[in-house]
Amino acid sequence: MEAVDRDNPPYWPGGIPPEIQCHAAPIPSDEVDDEITGWQRFLEENAIPRPPDQPSNNGSYELDRRRALMLQWATMRPEQRLTYHTSSSPTSAPATTTSATRNSRKKTWTPPGAYFVTGADGPYNEPTLVTPRALNCIAPQRMTARQRAAWVKLRILLYKFDGSDDGPLLMEGDASVCVPNPALGERARIVVPRGAGEADKLDKPTSITTTSSSTSGQSQNNDKTESFLAWRFIESADFHRLAMTRSGTVIFPPWFDRGPLLLADEKTLETGLLLLCELENNGQMGTEAATRMLPGELYSMWLYVDPCVLSKSVKEIVCSFGVADEDDLGDA
Repeated sequence: MEAVDRDNPPYWPGGIPPEIQCHAAPIPSDEVDDEITGWQRFLEENAIPRPPDQPSNNGSYELDRRRALMLQWATMRPEQRLTYHTSSSPTSAPATTTSATRNSRKKTWTPPGAYFVTGADGPYNEPTLVTPRALNCIAPQRMTARQRAAWVKLRILLYKFDGSDDGPLLMEGDASVCVPNPALGERARIVVPRGAGEADKLDKPTSITTTSSSTSGQSQNNDKTESFLAWRFIESADFHRLAMTRSGTVIFPPWFDRGPLLLADEKTLETGLLLLCELENNGQMGTEAATRMLPGELYSMWLYVDPCVLSKSVKEIVCSFGVADEDDLGDA
């Protein structure tokens, strides 16, 4: 299976299983490493290379394996997960897993190459993962003619025509339209969920997909939504960018390209104001973590936004450039 630039993930057949949920509340950064150490050990123990009887062109073998392990961990009995978490040394680790690898569980940890078609080369050329894009359009699909025209105009405004290569969008492939899992229905939407903000809602996992009912005339439609990071990372079981906790829920540690997100949502296509936001490690938008800006404002601040360069927080960007006032932060 050749490496390809993939705008949308290889969707989980039938939708992401309901057993797989995001963690209820963000986990403090100094507790993340300890929270996911059992999951990392579980992956190391189950890193089995592709069997010889699997044809080389079966690109879904590794993807199916990753999904199966996520579901296995989510449905595992708590005491089993605790065993992985508290065990200081795996009893059935493969010979290729060294003690140094087993004991290194900090930010330098990477998932075993056996889980990917391209091995341990990293996530950027892996055909079963989503290719990171500078700008993602999460407006409801299918877009109207007016919305498509607005999307094209935004992309034109974000392209530098003076021959330089340091603009927000460097080439045609740096923008994508995000399409929800077809299993969710034609009216499904991708959203950036807000934090619950209520104590009684923070004791249960955060739903990856939600359903809202609306009645029109005599017919009732159920509109499902899929959270952005679930679409981006859970659909393809991206072990480079997600991890699972000792309670069986999903979090997104600040690995690789986890800087501020630049999104075009339905409001963007109406007003021309892009959404710059950052998400907590449970996939929800935190307080004071979003702002709106005009496309032209990005040129002077792109080095601060780019996760591969400075990757400043939204609050730092707002304070440095004054792109939004305090009221705008809460109304993004």
